Amino acid sequence: MAQRRKAPSGNRACIVRYQAEDKAVAREAEALAATGYSVEVLTLRAPKRAGVPTQPRSEVINDVRYVRLPLTKHRGSALMYVVDWSVWFLACFAWLTKETFRQRFSYVQVDTLPDHQVFAALTPKLAGARIGLFLKEPTEELYAALWGSPRVAAIMGRLALGSIAFADVVFCVTDEHLATYVDQGVDPAKLTVILNSMPPFPKAARQRPADDGQFVVLCHGTIEDRWGHDTIIEAASIAAPALPGLRVHLPGRGASVDRLRAKIDRLGLSEMVSLDGWLSDDELAQLLADSDVGVVAQVANPYSHLVHTTKMYDFMEAGVPVIATRLRATEALFPEEITYVDSEGAAQLADAFVRLAADPDCRERQAALALARLGDLGWQSQMEAMTSAIGAP
Repeated sequence: MAQRRKAPSGNRACIVRYQAEDKAVAREAEALAATGYSVEVLTLRAPKRAGVPTQPRSEVINDVRYVRLPLTKHRGSALMYVVDWSVWFLACFAWLTKETFRQRFSYVQVDTLPDHQVFAALTPKLAGARIGLFLKEPTEELYAALWGSPRVAAIMGRLALGSIAFADVVFCVTDEHLATYVDQGVDPAKLTVILNSMPPFPKAARQRPADDGQFVVLCHGTIEDRWGHDTIIEAASIAAPALPGLRVHLPGRGASVDRLRAKIDRLGLSEMVSLDGWLSDDELAQLLADSDVGVVAQVANPYSHLVHTTKMYDFMEAGVPVIATRLRATEALFPEEITYVDSEGAAQLADAFVRLAADPDCRERQAALALARLGDLGWQSQMEAMTSAIGAP
């Protein structure tokens, strides 16, 4: 006798993300759960690390069920990305198909990259689920910046447009990002901007004495060429004679760590600039509390002009004034709340270090302006915009 399928509950939702650990997905899933959805997150299992417990295949956290696939994510050539994405796509397609036959989804959201993994939700879509696509990056511009190949970038751009056409609701990360798709003929009514702001780190009390003679600069996150760490190190070298108390912290992981460490040693900055490795949330919260300024030194290119960085919002939420590369999407939203410098402008950045170190009142005013601006732009308002676009279960 054939097994009878369960009737759809009408409120089952799933978010798919090709990452092992992603706080943004957690906040999105919890926001959906708060509106009445029964939410699952399909993601990767974090790789084994010394001293860190292995993540379970499935667990419930804050009313969200996480299902983690034991697949390996590699970094390297374009071919390796294609292989990894193909394996991930097939695994997602199989899981979503199996689960749809068990109990239908009412909403499935795919958070990119890659954009075209949204087609793994074909079975839920055919069964009546609404499909969301959260475009975390402007794909064509990103791949042009990463690999410098117009052909690869154009292919990814066409896949992005096809993915948008497949989805029912689409999220972009800035107004400028959204405009690139409208210019290519996408109906703006289908698109919603959700800024890259995040729930703040746990608040930490400042432990550094105010009169210790140091000026602490922080830039946390992925350590790769496009994030401008070279410019920060060169700026530290330029500013050092005028600012002997300068201390620069660069916590994070990435492909450029070894090269940057050699550069720091070559410039004789090992006592001034530190590569701190990966920090826990509590450790990073403490470093934020003890910092005098945060730096977002992205290299300017067609990609970076369309996005905001999570670290920028981290600084603002923590009350840390920001120095950033002058980029179109950032300056449009924060015209007065940030000290801007030109891309790869080490001399300008060094000058900003010296000026802000000498003017604590300016730092305080700038931080207060940014924090006030976040009243309308913080993560809570972004989640409300997201759930409004998706609709109630």
